[in-house]
Amino acid sequence: MKKRLCLILSVAICFGLLTACGSTSEGDAAVMGVSRLPLEEPEPVSTDTSEDLNIFEEDESFGYGPVDFLQEQSGIYEFDSFDDVISKLTEGQGYAYVQLSGEEEPLLAITDLVFLADNSASEACIYGMRDGKAANIGNVFGNGSAFPLRIENGIIYGGDNHRYETYFISDEWKSLMMKDYISDGVTEGSGQFVGFTRETCKYEDTKDFTGGQEQFDALIEAREQKPLIEFTIIK
Repeated sequence: MKKRLCLILSVAICFGLLTACGSTSEGDAAVMGVSRLPLEEPEPVSTDTSEDLNIFEEDESFGYGPVDFLQEQSGIYEFDSFDDVISKLTEGQGYAYVQLSGEEEPLLAITDLVFLADNSASEACIYGMRDGKAANIGNVFGNGSAFPLRIENGIIYGGDNHRYETYFISDEWKSLMMKDYISDGVTEGSGQFVGFTRETCKYEDTKDFTGGQEQFDALIEAREQKPLIEFTIIK
């Protein structure tokens, strides 16, 4: 009697386990990592790498990014003319023609923000005609409305009360270059006067600044007397 009872219980237990395994729901299958979708034949992997290499050769978008606000907002890096540059400016931006030492033809200065009080600006991008196109040849910086850009005798004056910067055109590269850069070291935290000056548009004609506070203050004072670059604002 005990043997028959054990045999019946064993059969019932096995039958119950088989029934449970066969009734797994779709949610259970997902939890267990079992997919109910039919398996697909994987596509063959190509061993030809020539197509991958061509991706780099044919990608025309590879290259340097924009170097000024106008290139960024227009998506254009070279323009047909100065008039084309100006036509891409938007409301509140401005332009001015400037004559710089080292360049016979006038250059175009454009700015993202014109100060309405005096039509000045503290930052500008300089465009010149290069190989038949109007291209950015450098950027100049003052510091807010308190230190706008100035110009006299072919030299642009920038910087602020801790930096004295002047710009003209490189004789060799025909791009914008610094004529003078002098810092009193306050911004850098060194407290030491550092910098250089150039009398000509050649890189080799560079001399270290060896002056102190008195010479620096004289340069800043003289800069503040230079005429402002006055921009025509886009309305």
